[in-house]
Amino acid sequence: MLPRRSKLSLTMQLNHFAGTSEVWNQPAVDIPNLTSLQLRGNPCFIVLILQHLSIPARTQLDLDLRCWERTSESNLRDVVPILKSRIAEPSLSPELTIQHINICEYTGTLSLTAYSSLDGPWEASFLLRMRLRYKDPLFAVWWMDDFISYLHLPTLTSLGVNLDWIGRTYLQVLPVLAHWQDVQSLWLYGKHTMCQLLQYLQLDDVLPSLDTLHLTEAWKNDSREPKEWDDLQPDVQTFLTSGKLSQRIRSIVLLSTHLNLSDTLWSFLQSNFPNITLS
Repeated sequence: MLPRRSKLSLTMQLNHFAGTSEVWNQPAVDIPNLTSLQLRGNPCFIVLILQHLSIPARTQLDLDLRCWERTSESNLRDVVPILKSRIAEPSLSPELTIQHINICEYTGTLSLTAYSSLDGPWEASFLLRMRLRYKDPLFAVWWMDDFISYLHLPTLTSLGVNLDWIGRTYLQVLPVLAHWQDVQSLWLYGKHTMCQLLQYLQLDDVLPSLDTLHLTEAWKNDSREPKEWDDLQPDVQTFLTSGKLSQRIRSIVLLSTHLNLSDTLWSFLQSNFPNITLS
């Protein structure tokens, strides 16, 4: 019955898998109708499953990699070429190429989700979702940079970053941005993310193709009352008034629950920052 399945979810129970990449020599199992594959467990387990399944290119991959031990490092490296053969293959049709990536970090977990489009429900449109669960933060930093540098994603034009879950420095994500020279649209989620990245983005060699910047929490006071300049987050104020990025990019989108500005602020923004829009 396995070849007829449209969805498959497999979880490695803790301490119940001791296989290695050399254990299985069986032919791959073909599941031509599979639309969703969810795997949870040690990277070694996930590598073995991916190596022994033949699934359509459009199958959604949802991978939960649990890297509790140092031995996970070598197995995690084996995941990268398998994924590259699926998501970075030049012959993929346009609807299966990655155009947007979301990076989200919270305590002990680093998540990366890749989409072919931002149209429609996000849960329905993702091509790949990976959650890397770890104990050593430096392990996650190494893996993210190594993984991204290995992939070549010429169709990637949009990036979302959400590092707002924990109160520590987020400079560890910055090397990753250097690999995405063609990104045109950037979404920054949360005030802590903005605090760390807005200043870094002023460098000329970081996201040189950036055209549109979305700031999701630009306001410290997002009430129904008409907003003034002082209602903007201090980091946003500094970003707009110092440096050259705010003048270089075509559009800065300030997302807000209530789109009401005072006449004074509206006139000031129109006069000094005509590239700012509200959404």
